[in-house]
Amino acid sequence: MNKIILILLLSATLNGYAQDSEALDKQKITTVVNQFFEALETKDTVLLKSIALTDGQVWRIYDDNRPDKVNMRLMQDDIQSLSTLPVVKETALAFDISVHHNIAVAWVPYEFQVEGEFSHCGIDVFTFFKIEGDWKIVNTAYSVEKRGCEELRGEN
Repeated sequence: MNKIILILLLSATLNGYAQDSEALDKQKITTVVNQFFEALETKDTVLLKSIALTDGQVWRIYDDNRPDKVNMRLMQDDIQSLSTLPVVKETALAFDISVHHNIAVAWVPYEFQVEGEFSHCGIDVFTFFKIEGDWKIVNTAYSVEKRGCEELRGEN
């Protein structure tokens, strides 16, 4: 009987630790996403290199009828061109993060401003790997949407 109680107590302790660990990972991933937005806004290439793999891919899809509706570039290209961007501000509207061991995905509705004016909204999808204890962005994909932003803000 004592062995059963001991096993149950150990199981409860391990389960509680796993939940705490996942919550901490989600908090760290949220921080990295916010640092990504900060790096864009401040044009901080050092910060961007510290949170993202430079050989990662960046995918974009537009919601309009552009001929180049979908395109891809490398994160290193974004890092190199960061200083040439106009003043931008990206704001997360929510976070939906899934974690499994050393891989995670963050689904982040956002709004984007250029030179203080609303430009568009959309969804950012970040893929992360936990490398040497730190969460790193390995790929991103995002939508550029001019319509439906109220839904992303939760106004419907």
